[in-house]
Amino acid sequence: MVAALATGALALGGAAAEEKAQAQDDMKVTGMVTEVDKDTNEITVEDETFVMPDSAGGASVMPQVGAEITLFYREEGDEKLITRIGQAQE
Repeated sequence: MVAALATGALALGGAAAEEKAQAQDDMKVTGMVTEVDKDTNEITVEDETFVMPDSAGGASVMPQVGAEITLFYREEGDEKLITRIGQAQE
């Protein structure tokens, strides 16, 4: 998983066809990770907090503070759930 994250290719959960359809609705954020909370599976990027689903490996795939990343997320209730995460994209 770490290698997939390093190449920017880690999609979180679901079948490929499902991910493709969902990806059109996902929102995208690129920036520096300023905080990581492995207890709550939360990542803060540019003053926004996102949640890494437990089904995605949770704390085991968390980026390091200071890493430049791009993540895609969807809003469920008042949470921003990460659907894909990887190295920063232009």
